[in-house]
Amino acid sequence: MITKKDKLLFTGGILLIIILLIVNFFFYPKVKHTKNVETSTQVPVYVKVASVEPLPNQGDVSLAPQMVVTFSSAVLENKIELKAFPAANFSVSMSKDRKKATFSPKANLKPTTQYLLQLFIEDQPIYSWSITTGGEVATQVDLAVVLNKIKKQLPYVGDGFRISYDAATDQFFIFVEKSPYPTYRDKAISWFKQNGLENLSFVNINYVPVGAVR
Repeated sequence: MITKKDKLLFTGGILLIIILLIVNFFFYPKVKHTKNVETSTQVPVYVKVASVEPLPNQGDVSLAPQMVVTFSSAVLENKIELKAFPAANFSVSMSKDRKKATFSPKANLKPTTQYLLQLFIEDQPIYSWSITTGGEVATQVDLAVVLNKIKKQLPYVGDGFRISYDAATDQFFIFVEKSPYPTYRDKAISWFKQNGLENLSFVNINYVPVGAVR
């Protein structure tokens, strides 16, 4: 049996629900549902350095070296810059595929000096390495005698390395055939020194690491 008290409670509940609905409608903002939109922030991906020449920490570097940098992908000439400490200025030339840059110092580097080289792309530093230059240039007569002596022994096959000479480009090539690469590269350098060429900065030498295409 429904009593008078039950009727009052039921009526009061109905009124409370109606009041809450009115308050919610007028005083709380409606939420607009929109479709999810995926957004992405593009982070610039800079070109990476695949190799450098002279090698990192290489000594007896020429006072007028060719700094060759090979990139992972093509770059624009006006987007790259090589800086050095102590300060040095470089001109740059690019290969046809724009994946290799050759930096040439506009003036001879200082002898027996360690240089920190830092490469920039679009003003962002992406790679750095150090080299150390050799001493003052020997007399042309003495150098010619030593080089002729060495050329007569080429091609030479040593323990973990080979050495050859290309007359067309006037360059020596050191092919490193065993690992670790620095160990057998240094053995080849020692061979030159044992044959009278104390300072390798006097000649053009290309290093071909083990496993490289040649």
